[in-house]
Amino acid sequence: MLEKVEFPWRKQEVISKIAQTFNVELEFAAKRLERWLRKKEELHFYSYLSNHKMHV
Repeated sequence: MLEKVEFPWRKQEVISKIAQTFNVELEFAAKRLERWLRKKEELHFYSYLSNHKMHV
């Protein structure tokens, strides 16, 4: 769902945007953003490992 949202550059503005878009509290929006960012980092990491292993 967050993949479809256009985000501002500042983190606090992103949290506010998520809170407004999904009608949730700021604290929940902040936690959701952190979880989403961790997931994206993990996907990039595993993708890198997969590509690196193929070339070794």
